[in-house]
Amino acid sequence: RGQLRRSDNTRRSSPLSRSKVHQLEHHNYLLEREIREIRGKAKPASRLEEECGPELRKLRRMVQDITRQKHQIEVEHQNLEEELSDLRRRHEREARSRSDAESNIMVLKKDISDAYQAKLQLDKKAQSLVDEIDFLKRNHEAEVSEMHDQIQDLLVTVRAHDFGNPGITAALLQESKREALKATQQEIQEYRRRLQARNTELDCAKGAREALEKQLRDFEDHHKEEVIQYQNTIKELENELINCKFDMSGYLREYQDLLNVKMALDVEILSYSRSATKGTDRAVRRRVIKTVERKKMSRFKDQWEIR
Repeated sequence: RGQLRRSDNTRRSSPLSRSKVHQLEHHNYLLEREIREIRGKAKPASRLEEECGPELRKLRRMVQDITRQKHQIEVEHQNLEEELSDLRRRHEREARSRSDAESNIMVLKKDISDAYQAKLQLDKKAQSLVDEIDFLKRNHEAEVSEMHDQIQDLLVTVRAHDFGNPGITAALLQESKREALKATQQEIQEYRRRLQARNTELDCAKGAREALEKQLRDFEDHHKEEVIQYQNTIKELENELINCKFDMSGYLREYQDLLNVKMALDVEILSYSRSATKGTDRAVRRRVIKTVERKKMSRFKDQWEIR
């Protein structure tokens, strides 16, 4: 009975087992065929080395060249930053020097204006003294003339009222003359004193005026040279500022060009690294090589034009 059961089970499971075995065999066949195809397509390492070795070595050399160029660009970048810093400091110093020169010129102009005002005041004072002296002279002459007329009138009056005593008349006449002469002399002395004081004051004013004029001329001559020197300094500083701005604009353009080249080289190195890790697509490698060579020639051309 046991044998009969086993034979029955075998008959029942045999169709399923045969189908599964057939599927496994077919799958195995497909795997073996795929393996053969892969092996047929695969190239030996020696052949890969023979085909890709020169390109890889060329790419390595180009990477080394690019790395050196990148280092050189970084050094030039640092040098340009230092030169720009020097130019900025120089620009600030020249701007301060120009501001100081303009301030000094303004101070000199104010001093000259004050000196001219003082000279005008002295001129007015001297003219006032001259006018006052002329007035005193004319007044003195008028008073002397008036005193002389009074003496003449007095003489005429005394002669007209002659009391018959020539001695009294002569004494009165002599006394009148003496008093009139004394008063006249006193007035003359007073006028002379005032005139002398005015002349002394006028001489002092003239001396101060001459000294001020001489000081003003010396001041103008001395500061005229300083003003001319300051003006020349300002012109030189303006020219230097223009040159500094021109140099700074050139350095900034060169700096931007170097940054662009550096970024392009970084992108190329990254592209090369990605394509080199794959190592299968020869067309990609050739395109990378051509791109790197073209950028390299463009870099040399830009450096030559900048210089």
